[in-house]
Amino acid sequence: MPNYYSKKNYTFKGFRKSKTKTAKYDAILERNADNKLFFMPFGSKINSQYQDTTGLGLYSHLDNNDKKKRLSFRKRFQKLKDKQDWSKGYTRLYWSWHFLW
Repeated sequence: MPNYYSKKNYTFKGFRKSKTKTAKYDAILERNADNKLFFMPFGSKINSQYQDTTGLGLYSHLDNNDKKKRLSFRKRFQKLKDKQDWSKGYTRLYWSWHFLW
């Protein structure tokens, strides 16, 4: 499973509950060439998140709404974020950053 999906080649379709044991959600991506679906798991089941904004709300009971924890998460992953070009593609961190933290 790739760690990166190009926005040029894949279209975001929505979210579903992840079938991956340790992940909360899967981002559903459709490959433009043949309409095949791909699933990118994200969000650790064992941790809380700032706020679940996926629209599914399956893990909203784990929302901490703690601004200090949100800032800590973002500081911890800022260097990795800076290495990823989110204008051109999707990564697991992209989904967590935008929809959980």
